[in-house]
Amino acid sequence: MGNVCFRSNMLLQPNEIIIGSNGNNFMDYQLIDKKSGVYKIDRRTGKIKKHFGDEVIGDMDVNGILEWNDRLYITNDNEEIMCTTMEGNLIWSKPASGDIEHEPVLIKGKNETYIVYATETGEVKAIRPTDGSTIWSYYTADFKGWKPEDNRMIFKIRSYFSNTYSFYTKPVLTDLNKDGVNDLVYVSYSGEVYAINGHNGQLLWHNKKYRVFTLEKSTLIKDNNTLYAIGFPETENAYMDMGLRLMRVHPNGKYDVLHKISNELSTSLNFYFHKNEIVMNTTDHLVVIKKDNTMDSVNRQLMITKYYNFNNDGASLFSNTYLENRNHDDMLFGNRSFTYKNHGECIINLVQTDRLNYEKGFIEIIALETKQIVERLQLPNTSEMQPRIGDINKDGRLDLLINCKDGYLYCYDLGVKG
Repeated sequence: MGNVCFRSNMLLQPNEIIIGSNGNNFMDYQLIDKKSGVYKIDRRTGKIKKHFGDEVIGDMDVNGILEWNDRLYITNDNEEIMCTTMEGNLIWSKPASGDIEHEPVLIKGKNETYIVYATETGEVKAIRPTDGSTIWSYYTADFKGWKPEDNRMIFKIRSYFSNTYSFYTKPVLTDLNKDGVNDLVYVSYSGEVYAINGHNGQLLWHNKKYRVFTLEKSTLIKDNNTLYAIGFPETENAYMDMGLRLMRVHPNGKYDVLHKISNELSTSLNFYFHKNEIVMNTTDHLVVIKKDNTMDSVNRQLMITKYYNFNNDGASLFSNTYLENRNHDDMLFGNRSFTYKNHGECIINLVQTDRLNYEKGFIEIIALETKQIVERLQLPNTSEMQPRIGDINKDGRLDLLINCKDGYLYCYDLGVKG
């Protein structure tokens, strides 16, 4: 079915999985990549039942799918949003100002319910689900995309040869101004944080003082209506000391620094909440922020020993032994915890690439009470899909569903009751 990215979502229907695909490559046209689009897959057998949303011309990579009122709302890299029936029959399609790289969200407004998405060119837009008509739009100051009065063909040609990176990830929804309508908090590719009024699309605030560290990666989280961010201060030496902070974000955009986490890179693409604890990754450690605001760090290094010999005319000059961490960047926790064997509540952590074997990734099963790694299991290939835990094939047992970069979707039996 092609490749899935870390921003992709999936819908678990009574008998099917509905999931988008980036195809064989993450930037291409449908003429040369037939795998892009949306797939309906039988939950019990894994058989592909239908493939749609894959027009003949365009970059049909799909990351986001929203279901509402028996309709699917599909966003893609062809600068459009589509509405289809649950069977994939097109109802309407509307042009967008740029590629839409994330799942659209649903906002219950004061008078109507609408869909909001953001483009990588710098527009946040609210539309009506019935026909895709515009309710409101917000444009960043550096917006470089298409507007309805522009020539669409010139934009399409230019956009294929340029990279624009304003909005990449799904927003956090929270009612910042207490007007009864959820507002949208986005992290831009450059790490800036935008808060957009969900009622009228006006900018509530825009913060550069602390930048969310990992560019397009999701590093903004919400717990009990409190926002947290991982970032670094906008200062000259911020990169030098790698002074990553955990920050509490107030409704007005101000920040409280709770912790300096580590001198390592933060590579959590998501976080996990466990009994009022925030659990996150760095490259080498599992970091736990406790409910009393104290912090623990558990070493989760998996090491490689490498030997370097420098030879000249057969003579060994010297040899040096050193250790390298097998954990690569950009770890992803699974969608939920589960009871595993005799280890109590556990969570799956995806390491996208194994430095010992760059053609493979692996998962870690981590016991949440002891913060210890119970098992490490190799995957058939590298992966960047968030591990999905659930009774996928409806046999009463929990499974792991994951896509790998060999283009296959895999379902594994975890061996425990669902």
